[in-house]
Amino acid sequence: MAACSAPAATTSFDGTSPKPPPPSATGNASPEPSASVDSTPATSAAPSAAPSRTAGTIAPDTLVEVIVADLIVRSEPGVEAGAGTILPDRLTMGDRAYVVAGPVMASGYEWYQVDPLARADGSAGTFGWIAVAGRDGEAWVQSSTPPCPATVDLAGVLALAPLERLACFGDESLTLTAQYGMCGAGGGPWTWDPSWLVMIGGCALSLDANADGPGLVLRVPPGVTRADDTPPITVSGHFDDPAAATCTVTTADPAYPAPSPAQAVMICRTEFVVEG
Repeated sequence: MAACSAPAATTSFDGTSPKPPPPSATGNASPEPSASVDSTPATSAAPSAAPSRTAGTIAPDTLVEVIVADLIVRSEPGVEAGAGTILPDRLTMGDRAYVVAGPVMASGYEWYQVDPLARADGSAGTFGWIAVAGRDGEAWVQSSTPPCPATVDLAGVLALAPLERLACFGDESLTLTAQYGMCGAGGGPWTWDPSWLVMIGGCALSLDANADGPGLVLRVPPGVTRADDTPPITVSGHFDDPAAATCTVTTADPAYPAPSPAQAVMICRTEFVVEG
């Protein structure tokens, strides 16, 4: 592959830019109290009223879409004292998110941990826990179908956001062909372990020779050797590598705080790992 500038990353977490400012938390009023989930403790851990209308439609490794104007994100499920904190960025109508974990029943609500997808303007909500419906069963989110390509090729993969790729393909083995490859180096305040799975720079598959264009970064595990880089370049690999479950990250600069442990694992899950 020709040496050039660093490829466009497949994830926005490059550790080199501050997080965008949070959206306003005082937008249009929600039809349900989703902007201020009722902090009155329920009499039991089960929902105190009708079951959630989303029951059976939401599960880990799927996407959801917010259908209310303002939805609180918390650090932990529950609303009672000591159950975690309200995070600064809220989700809003039309926001989509990848479901990481859940359901957890707490305070009379059904909770899921979510990783929001970037909005059209590049901003995103906060990684954390959301209640998916009110205690009366009124839904605040709904299941969302990812735009998986009919033909699995490099163009189709690059058209997807990183979390959409994870929702579409999971850990399925993909064989992708590109006419161009590019490599580059970079740096930043974050240190990842395992370092081969997430690092700034590396080599990527590209649709064209423009070094500034989109590219799919290739992560090569120890003991694996990629084939010859003479075009066309064909690579087999997968997302959601088992090593992602062990991912950790630290920061050398307090101005750029590292992601939470759960978020670090999600970042690693979106990386494309070359198969031997």
